[in-house]
Amino acid sequence: MVFLLGMISALILNCVCLSCPYLFFYLWLFLTSDAVLGALTMFAFGVGYGCTVDTFRLWGRTCTQSRDVDGQVKYFFGVLLLGVAIEIFATLEWVNSLFLWGGYAVGIAIYLGATEALIAQSTGWQRLQKAFATIVLIWGTLLLIGAGYGEHNLWKPLPQTTIETATVVSHKFPFSNIANMLEYETKREEAIEKKKMMIVFFYTDTCPVCKRLKAITFKDSRVRQELNNNYIAVAVNMSDKSDKYITQIKEKFQVFGPPSFVFIDAEGEIIKEAQFYGYQAPTEFYDTLDMLAE
Repeated sequence: MVFLLGMISALILNCVCLSCPYLFFYLWLFLTSDAVLGALTMFAFGVGYGCTVDTFRLWGRTCTQSRDVDGQVKYFFGVLLLGVAIEIFATLEWVNSLFLWGGYAVGIAIYLGATEALIAQSTGWQRLQKAFATIVLIWGTLLLIGAGYGEHNLWKPLPQTTIETATVVSHKFPFSNIANMLEYETKREEAIEKKKMMIVFFYTDTCPVCKRLKAITFKDSRVRQELNNNYIAVAVNMSDKSDKYITQIKEKFQVFGPPSFVFIDAEGEIIKEAQFYGYQAPTEFYDTLDMLAE
Protein backbone atom coordinates (compact mmCIF):
# COMPACT_ATOMS: atom_id res chain seq x y z
CA MET A 1 0.00 0.00 0.00
CA VAL A 2 2.90 2.37 0.73
CA PHE A 3 4.36 1.64 -2.71
CA LEU A 4 0.97 2.20 -4.37
CA LEU A 5 0.44 5.49 -2.51
CA GLY A 6 3.92 6.69 -3.46
CA MET A 7 3.40 5.79 -7.11
CA ILE A 8 0.07 7.63 -7.34
CA SER A 9 1.46 10.66 -5.49
CA ALA A 10 4.44 10.77 -7.87
CA LEU A 11 2.12 10.74 -10.88
CA ILE A 12 0.09 13.65 -9.51
CA LEU A 13 2.83 15.84 -8.03
CA ASN A 14 5.93 15.14 -10.12
CA CYS A 15 4.11 15.60 -13.40
CA VAL A 16 3.31 19.15 -12.37
CA CYS A 17 6.72 19.93 -10.88
CA LEU A 18 8.86 18.36 -13.60
CA SER A 19 6.82 18.87 -16.74
CA CYS A 20 8.44 22.26 -17.45
CA PRO A 21 12.07 21.06 -17.36
CA TYR A 22 11.12 17.90 -19.25
CA LEU A 23 9.44 19.99 -21.94
CA PHE A 24 12.53 22.21 -22.15
CA PHE A 25 14.85 19.22 -22.55
CA TYR A 26 12.65 17.60 -25.20
CA LEU A 27 12.38 20.86 -27.14
CA TRP A 28 16.14 21.38 -26.92
CA LEU A 29 16.72 17.82 -28.16
CA PHE A 30 14.30 18.38 -31.02
CA LEU A 31 15.99 21.62 -32.09
CA THR A 32 19.58 20.38 -31.79
CA SER A 33 18.92 16.85 -33.15
CA ASP A 34 21.79 15.66 -30.93
CA ALA A 35 20.78 12.39 -29.28
CA VAL A 36 24.01 12.11 -27.25
CA LEU A 37 23.67 15.61 -25.82
CA GLY A 38 20.01 14.99 -25.02
CA ALA A 39 20.78 11.70 -23.27
CA LEU A 40 23.59 13.25 -21.22
CA THR A 41 21.39 16.19 -20.27
CA MET A 42 18.57 13.96 -19.07
CA PHE A 43 21.06 11.76 -17.21
CA ALA A 44 22.58 14.77 -15.45
CA PHE A 45 19.13 16.02 -14.54
CA GLY A 46 18.14 12.63 -13.13
CA VAL A 47 21.35 12.35 -11.08
CA GLY A 48 20.95 15.87 -9.70
CA TYR A 49 17.30 15.34 -8.84
CA GLY A 50 17.98 11.94 -7.26
CA CYS A 51 20.91 13.22 -5.19
CA THR A 52 18.80 16.08 -3.89
CA VAL A 53 16.00 13.76 -2.84
CA ASP A 54 18.43 11.29 -1.23
CA THR A 55 20.15 14.12 0.66
CA PHE A 56 16.87 15.23 2.21
CA ARG A 57 15.94 11.63 2.97
CA LEU A 58 19.21 10.93 4.79
CA TRP A 59 19.00 14.23 6.65
CA GLY A 60 15.47 13.39 7.72
CA ARG A 61 16.50 9.95 9.00
CA THR A 62 19.42 11.49 10.90
CA CYS A 63 17.18 14.07 12.55
CA THR A 64 14.48 11.58 13.50
CA GLN A 65 16.37 8.80 15.24
CA SER A 66 14.00 9.12 18.17
CA ARG A 67 10.73 7.26 17.66
CA ASP A 68 8.83 10.12 19.32
CA VAL A 69 10.38 12.75 17.04
CA ASP A 70 9.78 10.54 14.00
CA GLY A 71 6.10 10.30 14.90
CA GLN A 72 5.80 14.06 15.35
CA VAL A 73 7.38 14.69 11.95
CA LYS A 74 4.93 12.27 10.31
CA TYR A 75 1.99 13.96 12.03
CA PHE A 76 3.24 17.40 10.96
CA PHE A 77 3.51 16.47 7.30
CA GLY A 78 0.23 14.59 7.52
CA VAL A 79 -1.49 17.79 8.63
CA LEU A 80 0.16 19.69 5.76
CA LEU A 81 -1.09 17.08 3.27
CA LEU A 82 -4.60 17.55 4.64
CA GLY A 83 -4.22 21.24 3.81
CA VAL A 84 -3.15 20.34 0.26
CA ALA A 85 -6.18 18.06 -0.04
CA ILE A 86 -8.48 20.89 1.07
CA GLU A 87 -6.92 23.29 -1.45
CA ILE A 88 -7.42 20.80 -4.29
CA PHE A 89 -10.94 19.84 -3.21
CA ALA A 90 -11.95 23.51 -2.87
CA THR A 91 -11.43 24.00 -6.62
CA LEU A 92 -14.45 21.74 -7.24
CA GLU A 93 -16.58 24.35 -5.42
CA TRP A 94 -18.94 21.76 -3.99
CA VAL A 95 -18.53 23.30 -0.54
CA ASN A 96 -17.58 26.82 0.52
CA SER A 97 -13.79 26.76 0.94
CA LEU A 98 -14.03 28.85 4.14
CA PHE A 99 -16.04 26.05 5.74
CA LEU A 100 -13.29 23.55 4.91
CA TRP A 101 -10.46 25.80 6.09
CA GLY A 102 -12.41 26.77 9.21
CA GLY A 103 -12.92 23.14 10.20
CA TYR A 104 -9.26 22.46 9.42
CA ALA A 105 -8.07 25.33 11.66
CA VAL A 106 -10.42 24.42 14.51
CA GLY A 107 -9.29 20.79 14.39
CA ILE A 108 -5.62 21.80 14.55
CA ALA A 109 -6.34 24.18 17.44
CA ILE A 110 -8.13 21.53 19.48
CA TYR A 111 -5.34 19.02 18.82
CA LEU A 112 -2.78 21.56 20.05
CA GLY A 113 -4.74 22.06 23.27
CA ALA A 114 -6.63 25.30 22.70
CA THR A 115 -9.55 24.04 24.78
CA GLU A 116 -7.41 22.54 27.57
CA ALA A 117 -6.47 24.47 30.69
CA LEU A 118 -2.84 25.14 31.62
CA ILE A 119 -1.48 24.00 34.95
CA ALA A 120 1.01 25.71 37.22
CA GLN A 121 3.79 23.34 36.13
CA SER A 122 3.31 24.13 32.42
CA THR A 123 6.53 24.99 30.62
CA GLY A 124 7.14 28.06 28.50
CA TRP A 125 6.82 26.02 25.32
CA GLN A 126 3.47 24.64 26.45
CA ARG A 127 2.21 28.14 27.17
CA LEU A 128 3.42 29.32 23.76
CA GLN A 129 1.68 26.36 22.11
CA LYS A 130 -1.50 27.22 24.00
CA ALA A 131 -1.34 30.84 22.78
CA PHE A 132 -0.77 29.74 19.17
CA ALA A 133 -3.60 27.20 19.39
CA THR A 134 -5.97 29.83 20.76
CA ILE A 135 -5.19 32.19 17.86
CA VAL A 136 -5.78 29.38 15.34
CA LEU A 137 -9.07 28.52 17.10
CA ILE A 138 -10.27 32.12 16.88
CA TRP A 139 -9.27 32.35 13.23
CA GLY A 140 -10.98 29.06 12.40
CA THR A 141 -14.15 30.29 14.11
CA LEU A 142 -14.08 33.48 12.04
CA LEU A 143 -13.71 31.40 8.87
CA LEU A 144 -16.75 29.32 9.79
CA ILE A 145 -18.76 32.48 10.49
CA GLY A 146 -17.65 33.90 7.14
CA ALA A 147 -18.74 30.70 5.41
CA GLY A 148 -22.16 31.16 7.00
CA TYR A 149 -22.38 34.64 5.48
CA GLY A 150 -21.37 33.26 2.08
CA GLU A 151 -17.95 34.93 1.99
CA HIS A 152 -14.99 33.39 0.14
CA ASN A 153 -11.99 35.53 1.09
CA LEU A 154 -9.67 33.51 3.34
CA TRP A 155 -7.96 36.63 4.74
CA LYS A 156 -11.12 38.74 5.10
CA PRO A 157 -13.75 36.17 6.05
CA LEU A 158 -16.27 38.54 7.61
CA PRO A 159 -18.62 40.70 5.49
CA GLN A 160 -16.98 44.02 4.70
CA THR A 161 -18.84 47.31 5.13
CA THR A 162 -16.73 50.22 3.93
CA ILE A 163 -17.85 53.78 4.73
CA GLU A 164 -16.20 56.60 2.86
CA THR A 165 -17.36 60.22 3.03
CA ALA A 166 -20.56 59.13 4.73
CA THR A 167 -21.42 56.87 1.77
CA VAL A 168 -21.83 53.12 2.14
CA VAL A 169 -19.95 51.33 -0.65
CA SER A 170 -22.09 48.59 -2.16
CA HIS A 171 -20.62 45.22 -3.09
CA LYS A 172 -22.76 45.04 -6.20
CA PHE A 173 -21.01 43.76 -9.34
CA PRO A 174 -19.38 46.94 -10.76
CA PHE A 175 -19.82 45.92 -14.43
CA SER A 176 -22.88 46.23 -16.65
CA ASN A 177 -23.55 43.02 -18.58
CA ILE A 178 -23.90 43.22 -22.36
CA ALA A 179 -25.27 40.42 -24.53
CA ASN A 180 -24.64 41.53 -28.12
CA MET A 181 -22.71 43.91 -30.34
CA LEU A 182 -25.53 46.49 -30.36
CA GLU A 183 -25.31 46.88 -26.59
CA TYR A 184 -21.53 47.10 -26.87
CA GLU A 185 -21.75 49.89 -29.45
CA THR A 186 -24.19 51.77 -27.24
CA LYS A 187 -21.78 51.62 -24.31
CA ARG A 188 -18.88 52.54 -26.59
CA GLU A 189 -20.67 55.68 -27.79
CA GLU A 190 -21.43 56.56 -24.17
CA ALA A 191 -17.75 56.23 -23.30
CA ILE A 192 -16.72 58.45 -26.25
CA GLU A 193 -19.31 61.05 -25.29
CA LYS A 194 -18.13 61.13 -21.68
CA LYS A 195 -14.47 60.93 -22.76
CA LYS A 196 -13.88 57.89 -20.59
CA MET A 197 -11.93 54.68 -21.01
CA MET A 198 -13.90 51.48 -21.50
CA ILE A 199 -13.14 48.09 -19.97
CA VAL A 200 -14.71 44.81 -21.09
CA PHE A 201 -14.53 41.87 -18.66
CA PHE A 202 -15.09 38.37 -20.10
CA TYR A 203 -16.10 35.68 -17.60
CA THR A 204 -18.11 32.51 -17.06
CA ASP A 205 -20.23 31.36 -14.13
CA THR A 206 -18.01 28.31 -13.50
CA CYS A 207 -14.60 29.99 -13.78
CA PRO A 208 -12.90 29.84 -10.33
CA VAL A 209 -10.55 32.74 -11.14
CA CYS A 210 -13.52 34.87 -12.20
CA LYS A 211 -15.23 34.12 -8.89
CA ARG A 212 -12.06 35.08 -7.05
CA LEU A 213 -11.96 38.39 -8.93
CA LYS A 214 -15.58 39.08 -7.96
CA ALA A 215 -15.06 38.07 -4.35
CA ILE A 216 -11.82 39.99 -3.76
CA THR A 217 -10.62 42.39 -6.46
CA PHE A 218 -13.96 43.87 -7.51
CA LYS A 219 -14.98 44.47 -3.88
CA ASP A 220 -11.99 46.71 -3.21
CA SER A 221 -13.14 50.29 -2.62
CA ARG A 222 -10.32 51.89 -4.62
CA VAL A 223 -10.94 49.60 -7.60
CA ARG A 224 -14.67 50.35 -7.54
CA GLN A 225 -14.05 54.08 -7.29
CA GLU A 226 -11.58 54.01 -10.20
CA LEU A 227 -14.02 52.06 -12.38
CA ASN A 228 -16.86 54.44 -11.53
CA ASN A 229 -14.87 57.66 -12.09
CA ASN A 230 -12.75 56.91 -15.15
CA TYR A 231 -14.29 53.92 -16.93
CA ILE A 232 -17.40 52.61 -18.59
CA ALA A 233 -17.24 49.04 -17.25
CA VAL A 234 -19.07 46.27 -19.09
CA ALA A 235 -18.97 42.49 -18.76
CA VAL A 236 -19.62 39.61 -21.14
CA ASN A 237 -20.84 36.30 -19.71
CA MET A 238 -19.44 33.53 -21.93
CA SER A 239 -21.08 30.64 -20.05
CA ASP A 240 -23.46 29.79 -22.92
CA LYS A 241 -21.13 28.61 -25.70
CA SER A 242 -24.03 28.27 -28.13
CA ASP A 243 -24.94 31.98 -27.94
CA LYS A 244 -24.00 33.37 -31.36
CA TYR A 245 -24.18 36.99 -30.18
CA ILE A 246 -21.62 36.37 -27.43
CA THR A 247 -19.48 34.54 -29.99
CA GLN A 248 -19.51 37.66 -32.17
CA ILE A 249 -18.20 39.76 -29.29
CA LYS A 250 -15.48 37.19 -28.54
CA GLU A 251 -14.39 37.13 -32.16
CA LYS A 252 -14.26 40.91 -32.36
CA PHE A 253 -11.84 41.11 -29.44
CA GLN A 254 -10.14 37.75 -30.20
CA VAL A 255 -10.77 36.48 -26.69
CA PHE A 256 -10.02 32.78 -26.12
CA GLY A 257 -11.21 32.22 -22.58
CA PRO A 258 -11.98 33.73 -19.20
CA PRO A 259 -11.08 35.76 -17.34
CA SER A 260 -10.01 38.32 -19.91
CA PHE A 261 -9.87 42.11 -19.84
CA VAL A 262 -10.04 44.33 -22.93
CA PHE A 263 -9.51 48.10 -22.82
CA ILE A 264 -10.85 50.74 -25.23
CA ASP A 265 -9.49 54.29 -25.14
CA ALA A 266 -11.56 57.50 -25.01
CA GLU A 267 -11.62 57.63 -28.84
CA GLY A 268 -13.19 54.18 -29.04
CA GLU A 269 -10.07 52.35 -30.24
CA ILE A 270 -9.03 48.98 -28.78
CA ILE A 271 -5.73 49.06 -26.85
CA LYS A 272 -4.40 45.66 -27.92
CA GLU A 273 -1.24 45.76 -25.80
CA ALA A 274 -3.30 46.35 -22.65
CA GLN A 275 -5.40 43.17 -22.99
CA PHE A 276 -4.58 40.50 -20.41
CA TYR A 277 -5.85 37.22 -18.99
CA GLY A 278 -5.95 35.90 -15.45
CA TYR A 279 -6.14 37.18 -11.90
CA GLN A 280 -4.88 40.45 -10.49
CA ALA A 281 -5.00 41.34 -6.80
CA PRO A 282 -6.81 44.58 -5.84
CA THR A 283 -3.64 46.69 -5.62
CA GLU A 284 -2.25 45.37 -8.91
CA PHE A 285 -5.58 45.78 -10.71
CA TYR A 286 -5.97 49.32 -9.38
CA ASP A 287 -2.49 50.20 -10.62
CA THR A 288 -3.40 48.81 -14.07
CA LEU A 289 -6.58 50.88 -14.21
CA ASP A 290 -4.89 54.01 -12.93
CA MET A 291 -1.98 53.72 -15.40
CA LEU A 292 -4.24 53.23 -18.44
CA ALA A 293 -6.57 56.06 -17.41
CA GLU A 294 -3.74 58.62 -17.32
